[in-house]
Amino acid sequence: MKFLRRSFAVLALCTAAVQAQTIEFWHSNTAWAGQGMCAATFTFDSGGEPVSNLRVALSVFDKAGSNIDTIMLNVPEFGGSNAERYATEFWESDTACEDDLTLVVTSASANINEKRQDLLRTRKLVLQQFKPFTIQVGGSAPAPVSQALPGGVQCDVELEPAQAESIWRQMQTDPKGYVQQCIETSTQMAVEFGGESPAKARAEAAVGCQVEVREVNACMARPGVQANQCICGVDP
Repeated sequence: MKFLRRSFAVLALCTAAVQAQTIEFWHSNTAWAGQGMCAATFTFDSGGEPVSNLRVALSVFDKAGSNIDTIMLNVPEFGGSNAERYATEFWESDTACEDDLTLVVTSASANINEKRQDLLRTRKLVLQQFKPFTIQVGGSAPAPVSQALPGGVQCDVELEPAQAESIWRQMQTDPKGYVQQCIETSTQMAVEFGGESPAKARAEAAVGCQVEVREVNACMARPGVQANQCICGVDP
């Protein structure tokens, strides 16, 4: 497990490089718009790279699984500077007022650095789950969240918060790809630095990567935790 834990740091560097090329987006708000309509707000983060003619198509499903609407989000241009890094787009509909909707991205494309790209095929459109603050009116202060989180993955080297967040995003958006990358990295490190046979190293990594992903998912399900508390916290 020693080399498996170290592989998280290697994966963080690889993931950070990939994430720098992505466009992140999330559902950031829904408000009453009058006349039976609601307006849902979607926020896009260019990562600091110029993006133009962004088009994202989504299908809307109700809680019964029926396709009840379609959405086309269009953002002409953003990301040309730090001041223009973020953009918002709105979906106004009576459907947006319903609870328990699931939106599925069916196509997405944009010009990034003046090159037209299919964001689904290249995996450059990354979903972020917006988490609002917990707000209470009156009453006493809530109990602090413990920093000791059994069930998280401990590592020899503590990751920066941004690196841990990058790993967590990849676990969410491409779990199979993440596990495969974890297996390859862990196997290579165990063979090169631990002197293990490739077959034994791969077999141990295949089990260990699955276990550690489950541990991280269980840790992140706790309220108020951050990725760097669950991924590569330093061993006590």
